[in-house]
Amino acid sequence: MITVKVKLSGLMRKYYRRSASSKMEQVEIDDGSTVGDVIESFGIPREKVHMVVVNKTRKDLTAVISNGDEIWVLPLAHGG
Repeated sequence: MITVKVKLSGLMRKYYRRSASSKMEQVEIDDGSTVGDVIESFGIPREKVHMVVVNKTRKDLTAVISNGDEIWVLPLAHGG
């Protein structure tokens, strides 16, 4: 198991199964997991994710994460 920090921005917080009292959640996940695996563990539909940033670098959902990574999940912005 590895530990990562996940920041859910805006509407992404509504998908999280637990009460997200803070903007940054620390979670444990299996070693060898991908960004997509982390997103699924939060209950977020992949099609709702616009961009993911890992340690200040944009990544796709197939990127393998490492212990201590910080992941920022951003929704597609809607305007009017």
